[in-house]
Amino acid sequence: MPRYVCHEHRFLLWTIRKCATQSVKAWIRESPLIVTGIGRRRARRLDGYVRAAIVRNPFERLISSWGRAKCTYKPGQAGRSGRFERDIWGIEREHLENFVLEASRVNDPHWRPQTNTLCNKRGELHVERLLRVESLAADWRSFCEHVGMSHRPLPRRNAHDQHPSPLKQRRYTDYREYFTPCAREIAETLYERDLELLGYQFDS
Repeated sequence: MPRYVCHEHRFLLWTIRKCATQSVKAWIRESPLIVTGIGRRRARRLDGYVRAAIVRNPFERLISSWGRAKCTYKPGQAGRSGRFERDIWGIEREHLENFVLEASRVNDPHWRPQTNTLCNKRGELHVERLLRVESLAADWRSFCEHVGMSHRPLPRRNAHDQHPSPLKQRRYTDYREYFTPCAREIAETLYERDLELLGYQFDS
């Protein structure tokens, strides 16, 4: 996952797919600060830097990934995420069960557990500040104040601007309404560490 460093304000920022990554990239492009990518080993050697990451409710992130998969993959298409043999790309509730089951088997960064990126080999979080998509405007402002950086809001960007998601016209407005008991159980198993370490629940 991309890591960014700003030496002037001494912070490292981890970004995770489907967690405002497009907004962060736009902010970096428009920022007068020098913010660059940094490798994992170099990041580990930086002492005294604030380490932060933007995270998202795993269930809502999964629904967002489902919409992305619907408009970018086709059944049986081989790609970076592997080969999908079944038509799992419908947008009805029963299709979500198939997608969640497939997601638990395929290591794709768009639905991979966030803690896979944010934990060290001992299974501990290596970031000290979590900025949540659900309250990102306020969390970003607080982060800017914490590192002594002038506040510039994150631009609103969406990866689906060029490829509109079928879920934008979805039947349900609340992500929870898409989950059948079976889909929820599979997702809770897949994201067990995210729920525990990032402080999320199905209803939050």
